[in-house]
Amino acid sequence: MGTLSDHVPKFARLRIRCYKEQKTSATVEKKVLDLECLVGFTGNVSVAFATFNTLQAYLCDLIVPNGMRPPRIADIAEFARYILDKNFREFGDILRNRAATDLIVFGKLPRDTGLEAYRVAAFADDKINSVADRLPLVEEEILCAFGSAGPYFLNRVEEHAKSTGYLHPVNILTAMLEKSERKDIGGNVQIAIANKTGVMLPHFITPRPERGKCQADVTFLGRDVSDIPMIGECKAVRHAVGPTLEELMAIRGEAD
Repeated sequence: MGTLSDHVPKFARLRIRCYKEQKTSATVEKKVLDLECLVGFTGNVSVAFATFNTLQAYLCDLIVPNGMRPPRIADIAEFARYILDKNFREFGDILRNRAATDLIVFGKLPRDTGLEAYRVAAFADDKINSVADRLPLVEEEILCAFGSAGPYFLNRVEEHAKSTGYLHPVNILTAMLEKSERKDIGGNVQIAIANKTGVMLPHFITPRPERGKCQADVTFLGRDVSDIPMIGECKAVRHAVGPTLEELMAIRGEAD
């Protein structure tokens, strides 16, 4: 994808707000749901961002008809597949079907019994196809990789695990990026967390012992946190520098 995607956010929060259907416009709308889930992508940036923005525009103002219920993550994933399919067909024609886009939708909404994750993909074989496949997060721990470099990455992780006895996918990915092993993967490692109480986009720390003791790069959504300027009289702190130790321990407790 080249330099275009080196600092593009690969994860985004999707805010889902639902209101109860009212009989008259004069009645104050009653909010029945206001939560977030996470979505990430690999593949074509233009298609993914068009899909992100469209999803957010619709999901922030949903009406729940009387007798009906707010959506599940599965419903969000199927809607994402519908939007992605439409966008991919438009952009795919422009790119002569050379583009492919995978989304990951994950999180927990009130109707879900646990964390849910779906791979939502659009691709072109003989014709354009789109899918929304559930990933078995609840049943087992899994490591998935999508995009053209996915199989190569998984093979690298497996080889490293066999030789060392440890599973270090993030370390392998970091090494692949720093060494520019492939032309179809670039940018910076980005992290997203979902648990039973919410979602978070934390920072990512890369130790730099060659610079001295306790030296490291700290990035947020692929950009060095020192590059984030003041926003008026405010500064981005909590999410840009990551959760505190207490927050990390709480996240671990929820995940357990």
